[in-house]
Formats: sequence, C-alpha cells, structure tokens
Amino acid sequence: MNSILKKLRLNSNTTEVSKKAIPTAFVKLAGMVLSIIVSVFIGRTLGAEGLGVINLANRIVAVLLVVCMFGMRQVLIKEIAIGRNRGDLKRIGDSLKTAYFLNVVISIVVSISLIILSPWLANSFFKVPELEWVLVLSFIVIPFQILSRIFSSGLTGYKKIWQASLVDQTLSVFIVFLILFIYYILSIEITTFNVVIAYVIGRLTTTLALGVYWHTIFSSILKKERKTKELIKTAFPIFLVSLTETIYKNIDIIMIGWLCSAKEVGIYTVASRIAILSGFLLNVANSTVSPKFATIYDENKKPELEKLVQFVTIALFLISLAILIMSIGFGNFILSIWGLEFKSGHSVLVILAIGQFFNVATGTVGTLLTMTGFEKKLLSVNTSFMVLNIILNFVFIKIWGVEGAACAYAISIFGMNSTRVFYVYKFVGISILPWDKILNKFKI
Repeated sequence: MNSILKKLRLNSNTTEVSKKAIPTAFVKLAGMVLSIIVSVFIGRTLGAEGLGVINLANRIVAVLLVVCMFGMRQVLIKEIAIGRNRGDLKRIGDSLKTAYFLNVVISIVVSISLIILSPWLANSFFKVPELEWVLVLSFIVIPFQILSRIFSSGLTGYKKIWQASLVDQTLSVFIVFLILFIYYILSIEITTFNVVIAYVIGRLTTTLALGVYWHTIFSSILKKERKTKELIKTAFPIFLVSLTETIYKNIDIIMIGWLCSAKEVGIYTVASRIAILSGFLLNVANSTVSPKFATIYDENKKPELEKLVQFVTIALFLISLAILIMSIGFGNFILSIWGLEFKSGHSVLVILAIGQFFNVATGTVGTLLTMTGFEKKLLSVNTSFMVLNIILNFVFIKIWGVEGAACAYAISIFGMNSTRVFYVYKFVGISILPWDKILNKFKI
C-alpha cells in the first residue's frame, strides 16, 4: 500500500487538499469529541429514553433542513467556487441573493407548519408526549439553521473550509457543552427541556457568528440579481439526491421511534454514533474536495481529478479500517461509558460499523458525481436504495427490532455505494482506486 501511495505522488491538487483537510479534520474532530461528551452526559443524566427523545427530534430536523435547503448548499459551493476561481463576484452575489430569498422563505413555511403539527407527531405518531415541546423548540430555529448553512456554503466555496467547520459545527456543540456544564456547576436540574434550550442557544449563536464572519470575507458593490429559476433547475436534482441520502441516513432512527420506543432510539443512536466515527473523515473529505472537484472538472483536467480521487480514497480506506477494528474489539467497553443499559446495543454497533466501513472506504463518490454534473445519475441510485432501505427497515424492525434496523442500513449502504463506484467509472470516466497498480503489486 505504501508503494501505491508513492506511485500516486502528490501533485498541487492533492497537496492543497491535504493541507486543507488537516485543519478541517482537527476542527471536526474537536466537534465530534465535544458531541460525544455531550451525548455521554445526557445519557448518564436522562438515561436512554431521554437521550432517545433528543436524538429523535434532531434526526427529524436533519431531514427538514435538507428540504428547506432544496439542494442549494451544493449549488452554492459549486457556483461560489467557480465564481471565485474566475474572479466573477457577480456570480457569487447572485447565487447568495437567490439562496437568501428561496431557502429562508421555504424554511419559515416549513417551521410554522411543523410547529402546528407537533402535538400530533408527539402524541399520536410517535406516542411520546415528552417529545412535543422538544419538537416545537427545534422547529422554531430551523430558519436560523438555514441561514447558517448558506453562510457555511459560501465559506466552503471560498475555500475557507476549516473555518466554516469551526463555526458551523464545533461552535454550536461547544456552546451546548458549556451550557450543560453551567447547569451542572449551578446544580440546575437536567431535564429534556433544559437540554433542548441549550441546543437552541447554540444554533442561534452559530448563525450569528457565521453571518458576521462571512460578511468580513465577501462583499461586493455590484448589483445583485435573483436567479431563482436558473438555480432551481440545477438545484432540484441535487435536492432530490440530498433528500434521499438524508432519509436513508435517518429513517432507521425515525422508524425505531415509530415502531419501538424512545429508549431503543437512545440505545441505537449511541451505537450508531460510535459506528460512524469514521464518518467525520468522509465529511472532512467531502467538504475539502467538493470545490476542487468542481474546478478541476470545469477545467477538463480528468487525469488530475482521477489522481486526487484515488489519493483521497486510499486515505479514507486505511483510516476507516482502523476505526472498524476498534469498534468491534472495544465496542462493549465504549458503550458502557454512556451507562450499563447501553451495552445491549453491542450487536447493533458491530453491524453498523461494518456498513459504515464500506461507506467511508469507497470514498467521496457521491460528491464526485454531484460536482461533475451527474446529479440525475446519483439520484436514480439514491432513490432506489432509499426505497429499499425503508422497506427493509419496516420488515426487519418488525422481526428483529433495533438489530433489524442495523441490518437494513448495512445492506442498503453496501448496494448503494457499489453502484456509485460503478457510475463514477462509467460516466465520469475515472477509477476511485489505482487498480492497475494494486494488481501489479499483488501479481494478479
């Protein structure tokens, strides 16, 4: 493997991505560590059921945020990256003005609608009365979270990647951590409601900080125009791709909340959090390389694009393998950190860890298809496996409970990413790994 890496040789693109990935990885790692500490604290104070209520609300909001962004995050990153590369400030300004109008309006409509529906969702659909006010508070801040994503997209497109991660992700969880620490120091009772208040304050502060920082980076006196129809045309297939991806990532927890209980949601989400530790590496890679993919492909430099993709894939494969071994070997001990009741999720952890390994090890294939203009191809893959995932979750959860949800995820992610790898080879025309060098190395 070392010889393969040497043969790849770092060119200017892989070197730039590596330099940007390192600080971004540290920032995301800090956010992940803080998030785990917060999760452990909530799990030990509220138990699996309380943690399950919080996580169930967060997963519902995650799906709604994708609906409200309507595919514009990837469009903004792509348009701003190309606009910056060409020195076209008007292209950047027009894209942002469109996003401010389109996404904020959608988010306000969605927020109000879901606040009205919160009593029904909590009491009739999930049958968890405690969930009602958690949902109401979570839905109130959706428009502010949409603004955060617009600012974050601008920073990512402007190649301020680790800075965007620092403010967009790490700052929010740090504020939650700080507020919970204050609760503890002042002996304030830790309740589900108080925890949600901490999350709300964190999200509002993040929006303010991102907005201030973005406006220090970009300003233009050029007249800005809304290009709603043009950008919606580009964003719509990306929106469908993002929606299908988000649904398959969150549907297991939502369906466990519907078909099982909040306690089982809590146990499953802890196992899932451990299993997807390597997922932060994929997020780092995606946020780092997405603007680079767009600009290299725009300049028709396919050999350079292939070399960059292969470098990223090999790095992700090696690190995700190490995390898989750790998750399986030390799973029981890690789960017990949240509390003894969480140890029952060990089998779930093993299944999810295997699925997540394949997800990360296949690299940034989804982002690559999006940034090279094959959103519709990606959509067809995502839609097929999203439907399969929903069906498998319903059937398997009925039969095996939370272990069934884990099996549904692993099967779906394996099939989906295998198809994505094939599509990258067929339509983009590149291999995610240097198969010729690997075959020569092992004399195959």
